[in-house]
Amino acid sequence: MFKSIVCAAVLAMPAAEVLGADWVALSTPNQPIVAAGFRHDDGGSLTVLCNTNEKLIRIIHTEPRANWTEGATVNETTMDDSGISTTSKYGKTISRTQMILLNESTFDLLRMGEAKRFFTVTTGGSYARIYPTANFKRMTEPVMKACGDSWQ
Repeated sequence: MFKSIVCAAVLAMPAAEVLGADWVALSTPNQPIVAAGFRHDDGGSLTVLCNTNEKLIRIIHTEPRANWTEGATVNETTMDDSGISTTSKYGKTISRTQMILLNESTFDLLRMGEAKRFFTVTTGGSYARIYPTANFKRMTEPVMKACGDSWQ
């Protein structure tokens, strides 16, 4: 069930016209998911989602260059544009190109939200992506609220 919800949220990104241009709200009809995300031109993406049934914020990373084993543990680090980073976190792969952070997403979101112009996410120790902060807080605020939190 959870995997189908995650896949629906990630697959909704192309329909939301996120061709590397901006952070956008993502919808998953008939699912208890509120999500926002950014998609690079090559399909790499970052999705922040709230499962309103669980009141838990999760982050999904898609890295088309990866070839992970489903269910494997993958490390992840987020760094803001001033060089401050989170400690390395571990997520689980849900496919050969996607990994999900479950319980430790809060610190990564904090680091992303404190960045002024961009933040960098490194997954699997060797795949780095830069994400702009323009509209990040505005698009992720509904996700935060759905899980009982806020940027304020």
